[in-house]
Amino acid sequence: MSPPPWPCIELAPELLEWACGELLCVPAPVHVWHWRTDFEESRCASLLQLLSPAERDKAASFRFPQDRARSLIAHAGLRRILGAYLGLSPEGISFAVTATGKPCLADAAAVSFNLAHSGAFAAAAVSRGRDIGIDLEQIRPGPGLGGIAERFFSPAERAWLESQTGQWLEGFYRLWTAKEAILKAAGTGLAAPLDQAPVRPGADAPPWHLRELDLAGGYAATVAFSGAPAPLRVLTPQG
Repeated sequence: MSPPPWPCIELAPELLEWACGELLCVPAPVHVWHWRTDFEESRCASLLQLLSPAERDKAASFRFPQDRARSLIAHAGLRRILGAYLGLSPEGISFAVTATGKPCLADAAAVSFNLAHSGAFAAAAVSRGRDIGIDLEQIRPGPGLGGIAERFFSPAERAWLESQTGQWLEGFYRLWTAKEAILKAAGTGLAAPLDQAPVRPGADAPPWHLRELDLAGGYAATVAFSGAPAPLRVLTPQG
């Protein structure tokens, strides 16, 4: 029996076949998949069988049905994509964690991935033989953003941000997603101080390559990866 589709979304077999073949190239490309997650929770019940108990518990921990559904669809989507690359069923994917707590594949260490989701979208970065991290954030104003910038951004980053006349909010999220992508690629997440990941949007932050992503209106996203420069492909499941 074939695995159940995502709500209203089917993966295009020809696209997956092409992506799996390209991942074997040298240097390995960076693939970024993104998909919608804003479906009613009642339509997501079939996805539960694809997830581990830990993933189900994480989704169940959200208070609101919309947030539970988004978590289910994000993690089920990641399993569908990784399963296609590895020739496994989504529920056959086994995850482990590194010493710093970064999720990784238990039986296919050469394939690296990272997942992010915010608002109505999820994004997964996949590559081979390199560390990789992705962050996706819905651009929303908040009363505490100025304080966050003051606390976590370096003087140079704050100066760049203040130069973004009329685009301070977008600039904040461009900086934030770049810093988060680096920390996720390194496997430290917010356990490491954000000032240890100095960035400038539009530029690399050696040893990390940084690429800003235009995935959807009203969102900021950045992918960070190690190793040689690589072609970047942004892929969307077709439905």
